[in-house]
Amino acid sequence: MKNNRYCAFFLAIILFFSVFSVSCTNNINEPTYNQSQVFGMGDVFLGTNESLEDIVKRIDLMKDLGVKSHRFWFRAGSNGYDNKESFFSLKDNQLVINNNFVQRVNFVVDKLLEAGVEHITFDVCWMYGMTANGQYKYYGAGIPLMTSSDYLPFMESIKYQFSIISKTFPEIEYFEMGNEMNILELRDADDNILPYTESAKLVTDFSYYAMQGIKEGNPNAKGVLNGLAETSFRYDEVFKKVRYSTKGGAEVVAEFIDLIYQYIESEEYPSCASIKSKRIEDYFDVLAWHPYGAYSSEVWKDYNDTVYATVKKHNDNGRPVFCTEFGFQRNDQSRGEEYVNIYSNISETPYIEVVHIFILSNVVWNEENFYLTKRDENGDYILSEAYIELKNRFGNM
Repeated sequence: MKNNRYCAFFLAIILFFSVFSVSCTNNINEPTYNQSQVFGMGDVFLGTNESLEDIVKRIDLMKDLGVKSHRFWFRAGSNGYDNKESFFSLKDNQLVINNNFVQRVNFVVDKLLEAGVEHITFDVCWMYGMTANGQYKYYGAGIPLMTSSDYLPFMESIKYQFSIISKTFPEIEYFEMGNEMNILELRDADDNILPYTESAKLVTDFSYYAMQGIKEGNPNAKGVLNGLAETSFRYDEVFKKVRYSTKGGAEVVAEFIDLIYQYIESEEYPSCASIKSKRIEDYFDVLAWHPYGAYSSEVWKDYNDTVYATVKKHNDNGRPVFCTEFGFQRNDQSRGEEYVNIYSNISETPYIEVVHIFILSNVVWNEENFYLTKRDENGDYILSEAYIELKNRFGNM
């Protein structure tokens, strides 16, 4: 009888720890996300010498909507001929910080925070790059070929630029590393179109060096993979010309993300560094894509789940996603209703933490039927039906 009591005691202990272990394991495997700032919007406030008075007008329009997150297009460099203001200027082959630009950025950030925006992502684009002969040049959205002697100096200069930017703006937590680098704007230094498989290699390297710079400038900052577009353009390896892919929008994005994961897992990247890394956080903290092909609220979940299935396939479930651009290209009340439906049911795609509507105004990019407000010749803003619908639902929340 005594032995039976001992057996029962030890069995109870084993059962207790088994249940405890399972409970802990379940908690670990269940990802957590934050969708409290999911209602977001983008607009171009700097880079085009707009007046501060007009910028405040547009921020007030966002405040009236109850916008919680904002994608801030951040121009790192300029070619010197397009009259665009930028963070860096090139003088005597040195990158010099434009202090007036910094002041304007801080002004806009302060106004956004005052307007109730809680989450700001800097989309850092339009870069300079170092060449093999020690000279800086303006690359814009370009990247030299991997076989070029300029490739490593370019990547190291990307790291440097991101480190200075994240250090200069310690209040900014998220830095998006480029924009839509999977589509045709990604070319080599001679303006040749790159095969998308090669583009994915360059984006993998670019993300690594940008991430190292972001963390060096501010260890608490986070890197966001450049928002991938869903274009069906592809470079045909056989016929050496651009053709349309037979794949749909979500599949195009998923395919490119799949390549990035494969390259990271290969332990051959960064390709130009002596020390390789298969640690995903060395390349990005947050994923990003632009689900324009989710043309209605009915297809929103299926579209994004299709892309995120690739993330899960690579055992990265729990990785948050920012939709740093998204919009419907029509100007009627139904557009506003679709936006409201997506935000109201966003919990169905819990991994998506922010969705930035493209775009608030027509001031810089006159994207017909995308913008929510239109500035007239008197400097006043005409509100679209979609804007009014969003305000009725989310304004002053």
